[in-house]
Amino acid sequence: MPLVAGGVNYGTVMMKNDAQFLYIALDITRDMGNSPGDGDYFWLMFDVDRNRAITPHTDVNFGLYPGVPNSIGKQYFLGPGAWTGLSASPGAQLHIGFGPTPHAASAHRFWELRLSLSELGAHLSEALPYVYFGLRLSSTTPAFTVNSPDNAYTTGFGHLHQAFLATGPQVAYPPGTAGAIIGGVGLIPASQISADGFATTSPTYFVQVKDAAFSGTLNLIGNHQTVRSLWLDHARKYRIVHADPSAPASFHPIRQAWANYHWNGTTYVLENFGPDASDMYPLTDPDQAYSIMDLLLQWNTVGVQTGAHKFQAQFFTSAGAPVATPVSQTLAVCIDNNQPQVSIDSISHAGTEVKACDIVTMSSPTDTLNVTYTAHDADGHLLAFSVAGIYGTGVAAAISSDSYAAHASPPHAWAGVTGQSHAFNPPVSCAYEFRVTASQNTTNGYPGTASVSASRYVTIIKPGSPKFTLAAAPMMLGMPKP
Repeated sequence: MPLVAGGVNYGTVMMKNDAQFLYIALDITRDMGNSPGDGDYFWLMFDVDRNRAITPHTDVNFGLYPGVPNSIGKQYFLGPGAWTGLSASPGAQLHIGFGPTPHAASAHRFWELRLSLSELGAHLSEALPYVYFGLRLSSTTPAFTVNSPDNAYTTGFGHLHQAFLATGPQVAYPPGTAGAIIGGVGLIPASQISADGFATTSPTYFVQVKDAAFSGTLNLIGNHQTVRSLWLDHARKYRIVHADPSAPASFHPIRQAWANYHWNGTTYVLENFGPDASDMYPLTDPDQAYSIMDLLLQWNTVGVQTGAHKFQAQFFTSAGAPVATPVSQTLAVCIDNNQPQVSIDSISHAGTEVKACDIVTMSSPTDTLNVTYTAHDADGHLLAFSVAGIYGTGVAAAISSDSYAAHASPPHAWAGVTGQSHAFNPPVSCAYEFRVTASQNTTNGYPGTASVSASRYVTIIKPGSPKFTLAAAPMMLGMPKP
């Protein structure tokens, strides 16, 4: 994307992605001064919830740590032109360069970045996934500061640039892992899904799960080579049959509707898919480019019965005659859309209940509160939970935590805790948010895990301890000093 403002070309923004990261190159051909110090910087902002407006504590701005070359951090927006302090961004990497590039033979400034898709509001399960982003650049020699779009971090959030992400050209499952007909669910190959419908992948795979059930909208992806062979055998339609947990041996056609973008040689055109009167879907040419390649079924699982659902695929000619598949295959996926139960059940001090918004005076520096909480998944599919007292500028004092990894035997059967209590010695006098957060051990076949939380707010006065004082959090380059 050309970076142009006021009729001046400042350089080029380039992006590409894999299943886990967005890779960005800022090739600033106009900045031909290799200035020392902190005068050259960028801000890269993202509308994480994609609502075209600044959402506090959700939308994020990436930039450089002052005085620390090749170090990148993030700040959350608090409002137009207002941010939290700078903090680390998991998985983010930065390289600062100066020299020639394919865009200009003269030496100039460029930055190369890697950001985690999970921090940007990107959803690769969509037919055409995208992010909204804006940019601010500054140079010392020559001197310029430019925003793209104008006022990007204040009033311009509704005009941020839109970048579409790659999902193909086809799902590249590791060799030998795809199912014979239904290759997998999203990016999880069928061979990594157990007979009772739980997914486990390698810790080095870009979708890392262990004994995970499935939830949300699932993309059932065909085995590309098998589908191509069936196409050459004149298959032009297919039917997906499904058995639910209440009748696991009784298969019936499943009817769903979805849309997928098709590259027509010039642009992507949205095509709608759905079953005909015979419950058959049109088989697309596997050599044609779609935003989600080899998509056989997009299944919205919200509201379906919890438990193992089974699928089979059947293929037909345009006239409805069966086309034989090389082997038979049944794919099972265990569905669980029920969120974990989380609550701060009680907080007590010296045997007295502490209600929300109460002010508690501790009796000594070692005096404690008793915090009782629940993080429970009735279906036994809890991934992890944590409990913390959060104070000041978001400092979290840990109270308790646990995860499925410590309870993996028997597999996929950890429900968490109910009514568990821990003592908590608050570090300083301050207002506290007591928060319990839990995540479910489920996946939709792509990176990312949803969580739920519950809170109670209490003010604590601790004798012998100073009140919390706001330490100056680091601010990224280009930010005004507090």
